[in-house]
Amino acid sequence: MKDKEEAVSLEQENRQVKTEDTVQRLIDEKELRAKSEPKNVKLLKDLAELYTQKKEFDRALSYYEQLKPLK
Repeated sequence: MKDKEEAVSLEQENRQVKTEDTVQRLIDEKELRAKSEPKNVKLLKDLAELYTQKKEFDRALSYYEQLKPLK
């Protein structure tokens, strides 16, 4: 069951145009992962991009700021 959920999540993540619900679900999943993987560059970048899509620029900027020392 977990593999099926993961496959659906990956497919939705790779879509160019995402619904607002899909974007929020991806943010929720990635926020949870970010707590245990605070130095995961791809994860932080994905979160910044998702928040940019939602036009939550302050949140996006905070994730971009977290990336600076990791590069």
